Amino acid sequence: MKMVFDSSSIILLAKIDMLNIATQRFECIITKEVKNECLNKDSFDSKMISKLVKENFIKVVDMNSLKSVEYEFRLGKGEASSLALAAHEKTAIATDDKAAIKACKILGIEFVTSIDFVLRAQEKGKITKDEARTKIMKLDEYGRYGTEIIKKALEKSGDKSE
Repeated sequence: MKMVFDSSSIILLAKIDMLNIATQRFECIITKEVKNECLNKDSFDSKMISKLVKENFIKVVDMNSLKSVEYEFRLGKGEASSLALAAHEKTAIATDDKAAIKACKILGIEFVTSIDFVLRAQEKGKITKDEARTKIMKLDEYGRYGTEIIKKALEKSGDKSE
């Protein structure tokens, strides 16, 4: 199954050590704009993404963003090109960007967040409840999630302490 990733999700999944699991489960695709956004620094997540691109676990394609979508939803080039690619491929997009999620809802494009990846990996037995909690807490640290979203994610993972 194909999955398009934008910069926000692919970076967050790399930061919480979930990107390898995602590449095992999905045919991961990013645009050249997303690749450029992800690989423009010297960090652990950048190195992990670069390695997975070189090993062809993440495919890079050229897709122009739709300028009208980019402008109307105030998206960056990476998010706009990822939305265009997801629409073109008729597949879901992994995004944690609030504006991109809004665009997906309006345009009828299926989306998943990094939290969804963690919860699904737990459901599938790829990670334990404790690992899920740790990863959700890391997403709280690295991402831009509201307190209520993190609280609900922890509850879904079976954590009753928050």
